Amino acid sequence: MQFGGIILGFLTSLAISLLAIPSIVTVARNKKLYDKPQGRKSRRREVPILGGLAIFAGTIISLALFSDVYQFPELPYIIAGSVILFFIGIKDDILIIAPWWKLSGQVLAAMIVSIMAGLQIKSPNMLPGINEPGHAMAILITVLVIVFMINSFNLIDGIDGLASGIGICSSLLLGWIFIQSGLVYYALLSFIFCGSLLGFFITMCSAGRIRS
Repeated sequence: MQFGGIILGFLTSLAISLLAIPSIVTVARNKKLYDKPQGRKSRRREVPILGGLAIFAGTIISLALFSDVYQFPELPYIIAGSVILFFIGIKDDILIIAPWWKLSGQVLAAMIVSIMAGLQIKSPNMLPGINEPGHAMAILITVLVIVFMINSFNLIDGIDGLASGIGICSSLLLGWIFIQSGLVYYALLSFIFCGSLLGFFITMCSAGRIRS
C-alpha cells in the first residue's frame, strides 16, 4: 500500500458520500424523517436525518476496494463494531431506543474491537500507580475510552458541523501519525473515514440539508 493508494481511498470515500447524500435526503423527506430543533441543538429548522448512511457507505465500500484483510487482520472486527454502532444509530434516529440499550451496544462494539481485534491501550504510566496495565485492565480501559469517545461525539452532534468537523480533524491527525509510524492500513482507514465525513460536512454546511 503506497501513499497514492491512501489518497485514492480518500477521494473514493469522498465521492461516494457526496453522491449518496442527495438520494438519502430525498428518502428522508419522503418518509418525513426529520431532526427537530430542540434543547441543546443549534439548528432552528427541521433537517432530514440519516446522513450517517452516506458516511457508512463511503467508508465500507472504500475499505472493500482498497484494503487487504490479510495485511490488516483487525479490519473485520473494526467493521463489525462499526456495524453495531451504525444500526444502533439508525434505529435511534427513527424509533428512539432506551439509553440502556444504546450503552449496551456501545460496550459490545468496544469489546469486539478491544478483545477480538486486539486493539488495547497499554501505554506505560497511563494512570497514576499503574506502570503497565495487565490484559484485563487494558481491555477495561480501552472499552471505557471508546464508549466515552462515542458519547462525546453524540453529545455535540446537535451542533451543526461540530461533530463532523472534529471527526475530520481527528482522522487527518491520526492518519498522519499512522503514516509516520508505518501503519499504512490504519492510515488508509483514517483517511477513508475522513473522506466520508468531509463529503457529509460539505453537503451539510452548504445548505444545512442533512443531519447524521
